[in-house]
Amino acid sequence: MFDSYPMTQTDRFRVNYCNEKIFVDDNFRKDFMNKVAEIGVAIENHYNEAQDIEGCYYDGKFYVVQTRPQV
Repeated sequence: MFDSYPMTQTDRFRVNYCNEKIFVDDNFRKDFMNKVAEIGVAIENHYNEAQDIEGCYYDGKFYVVQTRPQV
């Protein structure tokens, strides 16, 4: 809808994720995805319907930031 403009000067740089655990550690990836699935099932069971769930993972913890009925 609207353009966003930063209040201060920004820096541009490339982010390289190729060495992140999610890409290089099979056990971490399996555990991570199992936890994502567990969270999703718990939320959908709570609301008794399919959900569009948004979240993030930071410092070893999962955070659900939004959920709404899936249409």
